Amino acid sequence: MHIYLVIDGSDYSECREDIVNAINDWLTESRSSAVLINSADDQELLGLSIDTNRKLTFNKPLEFLYSIAQQHEQEFVVGLFDEQQQREDMCYFGFEEGKPDLLEIAAYLGLEK
Repeated sequence: MHIYLVIDGSDYSECREDIVNAINDWLTESRSSAVLINSADDQELLGLSIDTNRKLTFNKPLEFLYSIAQQHEQEFVVGLFDEQQQREDMCYFGFEEGKPDLLEIAAYLGLEK
């Protein structure tokens, strides 16, 4: 499954560079299989993508991005990319939405183990 966790539409231009740097640092330190999404095209996406079908692989990136959400007062959306790289938003977490529930999100996404 090709999962994304990206900032949900709010204006984050003032903190974009800080978020990108924090994600890059975390990716290096954690040795995660996740990949930075940082596009400034018409979709304006910033976050992570992960290819996994295991919820344990998904847990640490989820916890990390929640800390980013709290620090920068942002909301994140979790979803799946289809074969044409179109997004299917599934659920939200963040500063106002609250802490993500791994089991609930895994159920939405259909993650195993």
